Amino acid sequence: MAAGFATVKAVLTGDTLVLMGRAVNGPPPELQISLSGVQAPRLARGPNGTDEPCAWEAREFLRKLCLGKTVQFRQDPNTKGGRLYGTIWLPSSAAAGGPPISVAEEVLRGGWCSVNGRTNEEVSTELIAAETEAKEARRGAHALDASARARCVRQVKWNADALTYANKYKDKPAKAIVEYVKDGSNMRC
Repeated sequence: MAAGFATVKAVLTGDTLVLMGRAVNGPPPELQISLSGVQAPRLARGPNGTDEPCAWEAREFLRKLCLGKTVQFRQDPNTKGGRLYGTIWLPSSAAAGGPPISVAEEVLRGGWCSVNGRTNEEVSTELIAAETEAKEARRGAHALDASARARCVRQVKWNADALTYANKYKDKPAKAIVEYVKDGSNMRC
């Protein structure tokens, strides 16, 4: 899957998605791809880490924008470090009939990512313009002062007691965000 169309299966961070292709004689192929030219705040990984400010908000912005939608993508050649980078586009609205919408430009325009320079000059000017627009309009993380940004760091309880949680919500509905569906009876929230 170097280029084509796929469905966004999961959003891992504010700049990384899991794409799922069409199933042909077996399970559908998957591709984890990070958006070229942008850098989102990093989410904590494990009990010793902490989120960068606005990391969760950036991830949620991208999740609401893309999850479950069919997108067009192109993987960048010469990606390094075992991580795949590429460009992803959402289809334009039927009424607009215009060109596809760059996901990287949308997260920059929303104010949740910053330009990082891992892209070619032609695209870079568009990305820089989208970031500048968000800064001037004070959108997303650009709308927050230092104390508000500090409050945007999640306080994760890594050693949650599953039995206590199960007893608390036994036979009661609980709000959750489904992160991943493994099969018909297992999911991660």
